[in-house]
Amino acid sequence: MKRHLAAAAILAAFGATAARAEQIGASVAAWQAGVVCAGEFGQSGSAADIAFIARTQTVPAVVGMGFGIRAQVNVPGGVPDATITVDHPPFTPGGPTREQYSAGLSDQGMSGFFYRFETPQEAAVGNWTVTASANGVVIYSLDFEVVQARQGDGLLQACGM
Repeated sequence: MKRHLAAAAILAAFGATAARAEQIGASVAAWQAGVVCAGEFGQSGSAADIAFIARTQTVPAVVGMGFGIRAQVNVPGGVPDATITVDHPPFTPGGPTREQYSAGLSDQGMSGFFYRFETPQEAAVGNWTVTASANGVVIYSLDFEVVQARQGDGLLQACGM
């Protein structure tokens, strides 16, 4: 808990910018977005249990850092066949700028989707958008700003990086 408070205080002090856009559909009962330390991946039983180091949509571009969204839908039976689309800057000149994943969204609790930078190329600075949709309807869409890491960054310190 102490590292979460430290990260929040540092973010407030430096005036971290918020995401540019968000769209939360009527079928979303609750949601959260934030940044995740590398050590959180693989530590818990499910993506819904991964702890955010901070609830911000500004992410340092560092291998191992991650970000994501947890959401619960108010659709009976949930949405078992959602598509998660991640739009991002190209990892290489002229490279792809979109990835898609299949996911289920629960009506019984939070379901999580997280993206972790696994290579230096993946940690592409710029605007990233994560969109969940089903049958052509947007469930949620959130922007994350991936920024160049700075020495003394509070999120990196809180993650022990």
